[in-house]
Order: sequence, then C-alpha cells, then structure tokens
Amino acid sequence: MSFSTGRAGRQGGARDSALNRPLVIRPGHLQKLAVVYIRQSSMEQVRDATGSAAAQHALADIPRRWGWSPGKIRPIDEDQGKSGTSAAARTGFQELLALMDTGEVSLVLARDFSRLSREPADSARFLKVAQRAGVLLYKDGRLYDPTGDNATELFGLHLDGLLGWWDNETRKQRLAAARRAKAEHGHAVSRPPIGYVKGERGGWVKDPDREVQKVIRLIFERARELGSVGAVVRYMREHHLRFPCRRGGELSWQAPSRARIYSILTNSLYTGCYVYGRVRIRPGLDGARRRIERRAEAEWISIPDHHDAYVTPEEFSAVSRELAARRVTIQPIVGKGRALLQGRLRCGE
Repeated sequence: MSFSTGRAGRQGGARDSALNRPLVIRPGHLQKLAVVYIRQSSMEQVRDATGSAAAQHALADIPRRWGWSPGKIRPIDEDQGKSGTSAAARTGFQELLALMDTGEVSLVLARDFSRLSREPADSARFLKVAQRAGVLLYKDGRLYDPTGDNATELFGLHLDGLLGWWDNETRKQRLAAARRAKAEHGHAVSRPPIGYVKGERGGWVKDPDREVQKVIRLIFERARELGSVGAVVRYMREHHLRFPCRRGGELSWQAPSRARIYSILTNSLYTGCYVYGRVRIRPGLDGARRRIERRAEAEWISIPDHHDAYVTPEEFSAVSRELAARRVTIQPIVGKGRALLQGRLRCGE
C-alpha cells in the first residue's frame, strides 16, 4: 500500500495526529534505521549538478518529521559518481542490502527508484529483501509498503525497476547513434592518440610540441629499421629518450615500455585515416569485467585523410608484417595423456 505525503494524504486522514505520520509506520519502525540512499551516475554530475545531491540529502527531513531520532537517520552516499547499471562496484548499495537483511532498517528513502538501481536483477533483489525484512520504501513523494497484500502495487514497483533500465538503455542507444552519425560526417568522437590533439570541428592536428612529433616519427623509423618492439624500447633507453603522455592537456615524459611502443606501432590512426566502431563492449555479469569484442570490418566507419599522418599506409603495413613475423608462438601446456610422466619431463636443452 502506498501513502501520499501531499495534500491528498492529509485529506484522507490516514495519519497519526500526534506525530503527523502515515499509520503504516508503527512504533517499532522508529527503533530501526531510516536510510537515505543518495547516488548520481557520474563524477561530472556530482561536480555540476549540486542541486540534485542537495535535494537527495534533504530527504532526511521526512523521517525526522515522522518521529525518527537524528541518530536513527543514516545517509548512504558512498555511491556518488557510480552508475546504477550494476551493483558490483556500489559499496553503498551493498551496505544498504546488508543492513536490510540483518533487520536493522525499517525505511529506505530515495528520490526515485532509478537511484537505487537501473538493473532489473538488482531492483528485484532490493524488493525481495525489503519484503522479507519488512522495510518501507519512500520514493517520488510517496510511501510504499512492499510487504502489503496489494500485488498490483508490488508489480508497479517492479515495473519501476524495469522502466529505469529501459530509460537508461534507450538513452545510451540514442547517444551511441548520435556519436556514430557525427563520426560518419568526419567528426572525431573518440580521444586522439598520443601525438595528436583535438582541433576545430572534430578534427585532429599533430601535437604542437615538436619533441612529441619527433618521438612518434622516431618510433616508426626505428621499428622499420630494427624490426621489433623490444629493439625500439632498448634503443630509446640507450639514448635516454622518454615517451610522451598527455593527461588533461598536461604533457609529461615517462620511461618507454613495450606496451607503450606497441600501442603506437599497432594503431592505424597514425596513417591519417580516422576509424570508429572497431569494437563493441559487452557488460560483465555478476561483477565480472566487461568484454571487448572486435566488430567485423564492414561495420567500421573509416574516414581517409582525416588528419595529418605520421606514416603512410604502406609503411604501417610493412611494420605490421614485421611485428607479426616476429611474434612468439606460445605452445599450449601439455595436457593429460596416457604417458607415465605426461607433462613432467622436458628437454634440458
């Protein structure tokens, strides 16, 4: 059963006259915690949308008016800047569920259901724990009792969880479609690799620092001459050459490494052709890491002559063939077999 906290609720008269609270709130509820769950999806929102955070913190006034003591009102805001699409990285949400499961919570307050979760499995888990522990839910200006006998209302709460997921998915699809449309018109929508900076109208230009340009060209020149990533790294170390890095527009110089040199030599963007949509990201399940899958080349968006090149396509292909020829083939570990010492003996030479 839901209970409005606005004028309609006052006209209905379903309130305790002494404490001006809904009758569904019993004295036992006041002995447990009223938890205000606060979340914004990104650090940009935390930084810029300060009014949203203030409005969520202000929800603590509601249980105070209903008779909860200040010591029994707990805000949980550890998940600020974290997406609601997964509960795996949200320590605040996990803490909330644990408190509910141990019977320490009687009321949860959130601005709307999407603050709690935008993943149907997580929202269903929250409602299941709330039912079992007898926890009331306040959202969108109304008070709900998930333990009530109104199956229609409980279905509505589950539907809220699905709608939060649907809203998030459609917004992501719209943003992805918009980015793809911009890329098709030659507007770079991804971050430029080291050696380039953003120019006007979605273009890239070579880094204004001449030393950065010099190092990028040298890496390709030495790769064509020496033929391997390791040889390029050794050359740079022997000649005390550093690798350029840009973070937030700030340039720094770091020690060369195989990973950094490899990321340059295998990146076709240095040929002047802008490519977008080479991979798709699959979300992980149950806290697993997300998976990155390579798309078919026919799905890529390629814009030739998008920016000034460091190497020609022919030179880049030559380097790629040389690196592929030197790539070490990893032999699989010997598996089970009928031999007495299968996998136990090896040649000493």
